[in-house]
Amino acid sequence: MFTGDAVVHDAGRTHIGIDAIASWMDPVASAFPFIRAVRRANVQPGSAIVGVQVSGDFPGGPIELHHHFSLTDRRICARTLCT
Repeated sequence: MFTGDAVVHDAGRTHIGIDAIASWMDPVASAFPFIRAVRRANVQPGSAIVGVQVSGDFPGGPIELHHHFSLTDRRICARTLCT
């Protein structure tokens, strides 16, 4: 899914590399039960913007998130989350 040197920008923080991304993502994903539903996607060569509705047992939900992906060889090399 991610390249070895992928970069994720989320909530003002930057996570570089698969280990750092997993360390950030695992607690977030397990903190609250949630469901993601893709609402729209705009895919271009080398990039994608995906709108996702996230609902579940968390404060402020449901929420629609916009993920901006940069792609290399069909893998994510950079991701920015915009609300």
